Amino acid sequence: MKQHQISYVWCTENRMLHVRPTLLLIALFIGVSAVSSSQESTSIRQYILDSNAGRDDFERNLEFLDDEVLKIEASLLEVIESTWEWSKVNGDSNDILRAQFVRARHFFLTGLKGKSIGILNSIRSSPSCSAELKFSTTIVLRDFYVGLGAYDKAFELHQEIDWMNAPEFYQKYAPESFLAGLYLEIGDYEKSLATYGSSMKKMASHHKPYWQLSFTNSRGVVFERIGMLDSALAHYLEARYILETQIDRSSMDPVRYNYIEGLLIGNQGQILASQGRHLEAIPLFRKDIEASILDLSRQEARINAITSLLKLSYSYIAIDEAPKADNCIHRSIELIQTTDPPYLWDALYKAKSHHAEFIGNDKNALLALQELIALRDSIQSHQTLIQTQNVVIAYESIIKDREKEAQRKQIEVLKQKTKLQQETNIAFIIVIIITVIIAGAVIYRFNAKNKQQLAIQIKNDEIEEQKRTIEASLKEKEVLLREVNHRVKNNLQIVSSLLFLQSRNSDDPKLKALIKEAHQRVQTMSLIHQKLYQESQFNQVNFDTYLTELIRQSISSYRLHDLKVETNIDIQYLDIKMDKAIPLSLIIHELVTNSMKHAFQDLSEGMIAVQLRREGDRLLLRYEDDGSGLDPASSKHDPTNIGMKVIELLAQQINGTIQLVTRSPLIIQLDFPLD
Repeated sequence: MKQHQISYVWCTENRMLHVRPTLLLIALFIGVSAVSSSQESTSIRQYILDSNAGRDDFERNLEFLDDEVLKIEASLLEVIESTWEWSKVNGDSNDILRAQFVRARHFFLTGLKGKSIGILNSIRSSPSCSAELKFSTTIVLRDFYVGLGAYDKAFELHQEIDWMNAPEFYQKYAPESFLAGLYLEIGDYEKSLATYGSSMKKMASHHKPYWQLSFTNSRGVVFERIGMLDSALAHYLEARYILETQIDRSSMDPVRYNYIEGLLIGNQGQILASQGRHLEAIPLFRKDIEASILDLSRQEARINAITSLLKLSYSYIAIDEAPKADNCIHRSIELIQTTDPPYLWDALYKAKSHHAEFIGNDKNALLALQELIALRDSIQSHQTLIQTQNVVIAYESIIKDREKEAQRKQIEVLKQKTKLQQETNIAFIIVIIITVIIAGAVIYRFNAKNKQQLAIQIKNDEIEEQKRTIEASLKEKEVLLREVNHRVKNNLQIVSSLLFLQSRNSDDPKLKALIKEAHQRVQTMSLIHQKLYQESQFNQVNFDTYLTELIRQSISSYRLHDLKVETNIDIQYLDIKMDKAIPLSLIIHELVTNSMKHAFQDLSEGMIAVQLRREGDRLLLRYEDDGSGLDPASSKHDPTNIGMKVIELLAQQINGTIQLVTRSPLIIQLDFPLD
């Protein structure tokens, strides 16, 4: 029997490996879709089997379909179905399972995900399934569950695999590499980094440069996601070094080799652009785009070209080359297709808005922003529907398995009951006079025990049903809460953008300052809703990471070119509920704003210190700056001192007590209950 190649379902969200880091290179190196995409349907039809076909034709088809199964063509489905029909008529049970395996993979790609999952589960449970086919089926089913968001089921299947006796497959040398991608999906970056690190070392020790390169690049992606840009850049450079020194260029198709090299170079460019080094990033983006343009017949290359063009437009704008940025955006519009992933359209609208805003075309900027908001709302609704459907598909098979297991147990109980009854009848006939009383007692006790077991089984079934109902309700509420926070954040962003555009159209400095302060307060509230949207819990915020970002944003909005502000932030790891987090965020924002506006005038440097501690069931906020201090003549009744009024009102809202400890240096304490 031919060894099965393992195929996967995946999507790339940004650049190479940015969502499921190892999957793009899996496609490149193990040969998924190896047959040229230019092959005509007429040549595919030659593989349709009829009643006169022999075993050689069947084996030829399975080998062909291993390469072609991830394509969507009408003729290909005819080939798959004819191969399956041949196996039912002329093949053995294992041939039927092998043909079913091909059908299941194709069904998943064409949207029949529930049917695909059901077939794969039936293959795994079949007594006729060989060890090799079971391994291939488990790998594919595991990755399909990842695609459906059923990470717990994917993890469970991964744990079932006997890697010691597994056939030749790259994960055999580093099984934990799959978990690294899973950790990245769920946001456990520390475990993802550690697991990718161990996978890199194992692939190096087994002389597997393709996968060493892949995991090195993937680890760089994790570093980039958590903001450690220097570490990310070092990993991208190392991956490129592995490609150039350990992989034989002549062993690969030149276009594909250049495409992989371009992806790695583009990743380096993205880091340099994030660091503000746009002059260094631009030639790297251009090389990446040139390599992708040569391979536009493949969707992933075309999408990468669009992504890199949009990134390049931002760098051109950063160096005041607006016409070149406009060319990049127009080239992206020429390449993009209506069926492309929503995130790509999202990026295009953002780039258009950014360019229009840069050249002062406020009307086009606002139009692009409105299109972006409408697109995001549409995407969110669509993704919510897809996620719900995927959950139903993923867990429907699990529920059916449990129902089958329950039926099997009931049949087993009935068989045991029948056997025991027969034995009892035989014993009764043989020793009818001697054992009549004992037999009666045994029957009585057996019936009582059977009723008790039946009652327990019914109760357990009721508990399981209630549990499933509760779990479904919780998932639904989580989706709704996530969508609420997402919509609030979008609405606040619209308000913020409108305020920003209004301030640009006003010539009154005082009015512009007031609008700017309102804009920043809206930004503060938008930031906390964004944080809630990203958190796994929707009614409270991990305040230490959020507050650091808030203070940095507040300082940046008032930073002068000749002023250096040092921050000393000492915050306990705290989860603060929503009704406390928003007022507290606004208080800290007002204090930082007050310091930047008044305390550091005519100074070249300054210091802001924020301390947040829990003392029993209360929280204590201490704010300090070393600026000019609070003017003794100032009063909260001063109409220009609206910030202090806002602080007092917000403190009352959270039942807090605010105290001015010293005026110079300024030290303010806020004491309020945690709940």
